[in-house]
Amino acid sequence: RTPRDSPVVTPDGGPPLEGQISSWTIRLRNVGTAPASAVTLKTNLPWIKVVEEEENLSNEEKEIKATSCCIGPSGTMMLLPVGKEPGTIEPGQIVDIPIQVRTSGNKKQCFYMLYRYELYDPGAQSKPRHRWLRKMYEVPVYPSLFLTAKTLTASWKGKDLLLSVELTNNRTDRPTDLFVTLDHLGLASRHYRLEALPGQFTTDPAFGDVLQIGWQERITLHYRVIQVESDYAASCLLSECAFSESVTSTTKPCVASDTMGYLCLEQAHESFQNTWRAHQMELIRLEN
Repeated sequence: RTPRDSPVVTPDGGPPLEGQISSWTIRLRNVGTAPASAVTLKTNLPWIKVVEEEENLSNEEKEIKATSCCIGPSGTMMLLPVGKEPGTIEPGQIVDIPIQVRTSGNKKQCFYMLYRYELYDPGAQSKPRHRWLRKMYEVPVYPSLFLTAKTLTASWKGKDLLLSVELTNNRTDRPTDLFVTLDHLGLASRHYRLEALPGQFTTDPAFGDVLQIGWQERITLHYRVIQVESDYAASCLLSECAFSESVTSTTKPCVASDTMGYLCLEQAHESFQNTWRAHQMELIRLEN
């Protein structure tokens, strides 16, 4: 049994921008008389990444581990961590689950959250009894940066590529102070790393060692995409280039970045949607 005001989702800060990562909290409260277990969450958008406790896992183990406690291929269904094994919520108990949400789109989004849980049966002597609860939130998402990228073959370095990136500031979430401060540009790949071409950023102390884009401003930057040695192709690499002349490019395993999980979730969701649509088209073809 669950009251109408549970689960409660509490976002932080003001209205989110497109692509912004915000910290939210899911609060689950068991108001029934029996323990609840196997709490599962299904959403309509691949926004949620469950904040998990740090584990002493190798990079290879982290890479094959399910992202955001996901189950299934959709990237939008996850088993919520509600405590240690067997993972139950006792009557009267409150469990807070921290999550990170990466919003997408540039308009008001309807974000559906469907919860399912089981009545805990320690002996597993009967068929599991499921309960369902649906929540819907209207999330206004404002536009932020618009990015386009184009690659060209570079003839002077063999298989290297020249990458041109164009960034435009489209913020409309408030009337003033619409600057965007750029931190770095990243590339995730098993076979390539990113390196900024020199001389693109100012070194004048009067402007500081930062790059900002004002409202409706547009900048174009250029990078080299360099093929990595075959010995490093076993795992996915994340190369990051700061928007600064004083900071060098860095390369690290993708699993060492907190933001890479969202790319995995979005890719899984898109692949699942495409497969589902292709299946529906095939059923229509067979019926006709």
